[in-house]
Amino acid sequence: MDTTNRFTYNDLIVVPTDFSEVCANAAAHAAGIAKQLNLTVCLVHIIDRNTRNWLKSNNFDEKVLDTKLTAQARQLAESYSIEVSTHLREGDIFSSLGTVLTEMKANLMVMATHGKTGFQRLMGSNALRVVTDSPVPVLVVQQRRFNDGYHRIVFPISNDMEVRQKVKLALGLQKRFGATLLLFQDHEEDSGLRGQLEVKTQQIMDELRRNGAQFRLSRSDEGDFAANVIQFSVAEEADLILVMSLADGETPGFFFNTWSEKIMFNTAQIPVMCLNPVDYGKIYFDL
Repeated sequence: MDTTNRFTYNDLIVVPTDFSEVCANAAAHAAGIAKQLNLTVCLVHIIDRNTRNWLKSNNFDEKVLDTKLTAQARQLAESYSIEVSTHLREGDIFSSLGTVLTEMKANLMVMATHGKTGFQRLMGSNALRVVTDSPVPVLVVQQRRFNDGYHRIVFPISNDMEVRQKVKLALGLQKRFGATLLLFQDHEEDSGLRGQLEVKTQQIMDELRRNGAQFRLSRSDEGDFAANVIQFSVAEEADLILVMSLADGETPGFFFNTWSEKIMFNTAQIPVMCLNPVDYGKIYFDL
């Protein structure tokens, strides 16, 4: 593998927080991962218009933000025996988070979402945009607790996904957590598309075998693939679902297809790891 221009990580997990309960749960996921994988955590609060309004309405000084961050960091550090830092940044959550992740050379962002109730909510913002703008994988969590790691990881396979980067991330997760990868292949009626999907699935399994990964393949029935993935994940008592956004040739950046978006906001509240396609020759996702 050519590692020229390889990205140098700082073994760091970034957690954006608005001090809500669901963000505290995201921080707990990050702390649990950090403890198991020997990483550090940084709690980040973006001081935007919402923060300014909150400070003004409560007649608070900006120092209260540092106090709240420091208290949460101390609690995590003591509870999990890990290193936790804090960071305050002026800006907006869309543009600032990507900059923070790049500057800090983070491995991963753990992001809280309140779910999807007519619109995407992430600390009052659009969660999809934050995910698709991220230069690193994003673990999206709701209220489900971390427990003891991610030991059963669902890996959806469809004809509209990138392969190599998602497999690489899956292998990293499988190795670090000693997980079983639960491959779940989409249903294709068209014989040509079905043939393409079978080839892609075989390539994935060959790569997993070459790396000694433990996995199992299941196939989806007809119907909505996202609903079938979620139903399968619940039945298998999955700890994590791995999805990937798709390149959009008409507009800059990336977008989530319908089934990926539905999985991200799944009502079973299973954590979802999201990965954006990047220049494979420049950045590698080694967790």
